[in-house]
Amino acid sequence: MISGRLQGMKYVIYFYGCENHEKCKSIQFSSGYTNPFTADQANEWNKKYRWVKAFSGDGSNFKMDVMFRGGVTRSTCCGSSLRIVQARLRAYIVATPFLL
Repeated sequence: MISGRLQGMKYVIYFYGCENHEKCKSIQFSSGYTNPFTADQANEWNKKYRWVKAFSGDGSNFKMDVMFRGGVTRSTCCGSSLRIVQARLRAYIVATPFLL
């Protein structure tokens, strides 16, 4: 597991299908917030974005599962796709101020 911040937003990366902590086959990006949003708000996000799913409940969570042919590398893990997703999450959260 790796945790950090990207432009002020907390995230966690979970690794799956690893062999001795290497050659992981997939990862899950997760970003959670203490203030919950409604199921309708989660569904609104989920209708718009296919790859990153929003969950409501005891807080608000966004999760994205990613599978890699040949395993996870720094370039495949942290490339432009992550920055695009992060920008969309940030815009949604800013537009939903109670999440901050």
